[in-house]
Amino acid sequence: MVDIPNPFILKKLPFISRLLLWVSGAIVGLVLQISSQHSGPIELRFFGFLIVGLASIIPLMTRVWTNKPNDQGEEDWVAASTKELDRLMDNFNQTKKLKPKSWYRKDWGQMVTGVALIVGIIIWFSSKKIPFALNFFVLFFPVVNFLTISLWEARELKMILFSLHYFLEKEKSEDIKVTPYLRLDRDEKGLRVPESARLLVEPRRKPNDLVGIQVQVAINDGPNGKVPYAYAVALCRGTEKSFKHISTLRFTNYEVETSSQEEEGNIWGTVVFRQNTGGGGYYTKRADCMRLADLSYKVLASVSEAVKS
Repeated sequence: MVDIPNPFILKKLPFISRLLLWVSGAIVGLVLQISSQHSGPIELRFFGFLIVGLASIIPLMTRVWTNKPNDQGEEDWVAASTKELDRLMDNFNQTKKLKPKSWYRKDWGQMVTGVALIVGIIIWFSSKKIPFALNFFVLFFPVVNFLTISLWEARELKMILFSLHYFLEKEKSEDIKVTPYLRLDRDEKGLRVPESARLLVEPRRKPNDLVGIQVQVAINDGPNGKVPYAYAVALCRGTEKSFKHISTLRFTNYEVETSSQEEEGNIWGTVVFRQNTGGGGYYTKRADCMRLADLSYKVLASVSEAVKS
C-alpha cells in the first residue's frame, strides 16, 4: 500500500473543517444571491458568488499526487545481478496493472464537471433567476477535479531493461561472464532510484588490454513514439593488439565506429558495433538483441584467439 501524503495546499486544516467551509460557503453564497435577486444590489449577488468560489476552491485545492521520484542529480553506476533486473521488470509489470479509482482520474472529473454544468444551465434557463450554472460548476469543480493521482512509469528504463533481458536470453558459453550495471540516483528521501542499465560482457580469461563489451541501449524517436536501440561497445585499454584486431571485424548489417580518448592519463580505445538504422533498423526488437548477443560473443572469442596467436 502506497502512503499518499497530504496533498492539500492548506496542509494544517483538518479535513472536516474543509468540508464545513465548502458547505457553509455554498449556503452563504447562494443565500446572498437569492436574497438580492429582486431588490438587492448586483454587487451583493456578485459577492455571494465570490464566496461560493473561494469557500469551495481554497480549502479543497490539492496538488496532483504522483509516485515519480524527485531526482537529486546523482548518477552512480553500480554492479547488480540478473535477479535485480528481473525484480525491476516484475515491478513494471505489476505497475501496469494498477489503476486509480475513477474519482482520482482527471478525465472522470472533467466528465462529471461537464454534466454538472449542463444541469446547471438547464436549471438556470428554466428558472431564469440566479446563475445556477456557474454555482454548480464552481461547487463541483474542486470535488471531482482535485485530488487526482498520476501513476508514473519509467518507460525508458523499462524499454532498456527489456532489451537487455532479450540479450540475456541468448545462450552463452561458460567462458563468458555477464555483469549488469544500474545507474542509480536518489530521491528527496535519500532512497536509491534506478534510472538506466547496461551490461558488461567479458571472457573469464581475457587479454590484459581488453575490458570487455558494454551493451548499452539508447532511446530513439520512432514514428509512433520512443523505441529502444541496443548496441555494443568494445572497450580496450589503449589502442594496441585487442583494439587493432576488433577494429578490423565486420558483420552484415552492422556499422563499425572506432575512437580513442584520454582520461586521467589513460588511453581508452572503443569500437562500436551498431545495427544499420536503414529500413526500420533504428528499433532493436527481441531478435535484434539476440543477434547482438551473437555478435558480442563472436567478437570476444575472436579477440582472445587473435591475441593468443
